[in-house]
Amino acid sequence: MSKKLTPTQRDFVTEAFYRKRSGESYINIAESFGIDRRTLFTYRNSEEGQQIEKELRQTLIHQSYEAIMETVIDKARLGSFQHAKLFMQVTGKLKGDEIQGKQENNIKENGISSDLFKEIDALLKG
Repeated sequence: MSKKLTPTQRDFVTEAFYRKRSGESYINIAESFGIDRRTLFTYRNSEEGQQIEKELRQTLIHQSYEAIMETVIDKARLGSFQHAKLFMQVTGKLKGDEIQGKQENNIKENGISSDLFKEIDALLKG
């Protein structure tokens, strides 16, 4: 079992995580903290440091998912059939067989009917 990190050391791990994602080197990050890069590595490599980085990664993934879904919904509402289809697939409202059947609706040739807009709106609103 590794030694617990102090609050300052936990802050170093957190800040180093974000700064490294911004492209800064661990050497520069450690120097700005006034510590050696190996010391920063020790903090990051500890059990607690690894847990902190794992939680930070999960937070970023969740935030990215939310941002992506907002974009998909916005584009679907503006009439993008592909984005509407993607939204319905992700939310489990459109299965593989339904995708094949719905592909007969050729948006480019036939345009988008008001019924299709209503159906998409209803699905997006849940």
